[in-house]
Amino acid sequence: MSCIPIKDGILCIGDDSFHCPHCWKEYSDEKYCNRINRNKSGYTRVYCECGKLFDVVVDSSGKLHGVLTLKQVRKLAAEIDNKYYE
Repeated sequence: MSCIPIKDGILCIGDDSFHCPHCWKEYSDEKYCNRINRNKSGYTRVYCECGKLFDVVVDSSGKLHGVLTLKQVRKLAAEIDNKYYE
C-alpha cells in the first residue's frame, strides 16, 4: 500500500499485485480484485501460465496473496508425512 499526502489529508492506494506460489510469476490486474468482490467466499481461483492453479485472497489491510488450494495443502502435508515416517 502506498500513501501520499494531499491537500485535505492522506490518500492510500492498495497494491493489487500478487505472485503465483508455484512459479512466482507476478500478476497485477484489477480484474482479480473484482472477481474476489463478486465471490461470496472471499477468494478467487487463478490458473497460472505454469499450468497449476492457486487461490487469491485479500487480507485485512487490502493486500492480495496467492496461496495454495486446500487440496494442494493436504497433498503436500501427506507427502511430508510420508517422508518423515519412512
